Amino acid sequence: MFCFTSYLMTSISGSLQDVYSFMRTVDVGLDGFSAEEGVEPPKEDLMAVMTHIRDVRKKMDYMTTVFTPLRDMVMLLKTHGIPLDLGYIGNEKGVIPMSALDFLESAPLAWDNIVNKTFRVKEEIQPMQNKMVESIKSEANAFTKKVTGFVASYRKTGPYDWSTDKVVAAYKSLDACEVALSEIEKEAVAFGNLQELFELNTSQQGGLEQQRLELTLLKQVWDTIGLMLGLFEAWKQTLWDEIDTEYLMDEAKALSTTIKRLPRRVREWPVYKTLTGEAHNISVVLPLVAELSSPAMRARHWSSLAAVCRRTIDKGPHFAFEDLLALELHNYVDGVGEIVETAQKEEKVERKLKAIENSWTAMRLEFIQHRDSDVQIVAPSDEMMEILEENQMQLQSMVSMGRSVEFFRAQIGRASCRERV
Repeated sequence: MFCFTSYLMTSISGSLQDVYSFMRTVDVGLDGFSAEEGVEPPKEDLMAVMTHIRDVRKKMDYMTTVFTPLRDMVMLLKTHGIPLDLGYIGNEKGVIPMSALDFLESAPLAWDNIVNKTFRVKEEIQPMQNKMVESIKSEANAFTKKVTGFVASYRKTGPYDWSTDKVVAAYKSLDACEVALSEIEKEAVAFGNLQELFELNTSQQGGLEQQRLELTLLKQVWDTIGLMLGLFEAWKQTLWDEIDTEYLMDEAKALSTTIKRLPRRVREWPVYKTLTGEAHNISVVLPLVAELSSPAMRARHWSSLAAVCRRTIDKGPHFAFEDLLALELHNYVDGVGEIVETAQKEEKVERKLKAIENSWTAMRLEFIQHRDSDVQIVAPSDEMMEILEENQMQLQSMVSMGRSVEFFRAQIGRASCRERV
């Protein structure tokens, strides 16, 4: 119970003190202004009194509803026999303090007096206010043109596109725009307050809001670019034997997901299109790298790859992912696929030829004497004839494989001759 009543009394006392402080500030401010006929007051004094007039205008709705609830709270406490200790109002120097209850009774009339004084002063300064209105309108129009020019200029010169050497410059441009935009936003707030003081329609600087949004979005895009370039830089020094294409493809997939989550508004910007293009290229390159890691690839196939990509390939101990990126494999997808496919087919041919060689190397031949002479001749067994027929069929099948057996054509020819013999 004590906590509740204490809260009520604190709330009543605080609200009354706030009301008193506001009315006291306005009253002193209005009394300090004098508008002598034929004498133009300083602009600062005029602005100060107009600020008080504006504050009274904005406070009127609140003041018409604040006193009744405060009286109701006081009556509630009295009804329940709660001793009221609301303190005193007006403790500053030169002012006779009064009890909070007395102030609550006199406050509505005091507020009416403040309102009447405010409107009286407003009428006195109306000619001076009207004189400044045209100047303010002119300044507001000039400021609107400034905003329009700033937005248009940044859209031409800002980092809305991307070249490989522009990353550092892009962040400098974003920082510069942030500083300039913040200053212009402060000016816009000041102009809005000025127009409110003079009861003018507040200029809506939509261009600033759009520029603030675009600056935020540009920062997101360039942060994503920085993330991508950081990944690529970390991958570049990975040696050929250490490349884990499955891991890299997972990382590239996560990057693509991050890019797709960027707001739709950025998708028409050249910088976003370049970003998606780079991400797409790496998503094409990585599966090609996985294919090139096939054990079927031989030195001759890497030479063929160099010819297709029009690059020199030094597949030595320092051959790394950076060297693969330099080949621009995404531009030669079909060529790379054909080379790997040929390598895999040649590997099959090579294994078959080796198997044929091994079968003949391991085979034991039996000899018998020729019936009409002392010459020893081969006595082919059934197993040998089966192997011979199978090998001949395989060799004939290889010959019909076209380009895949071109490298082994001489070896196939020698094996065929041997089989015929």
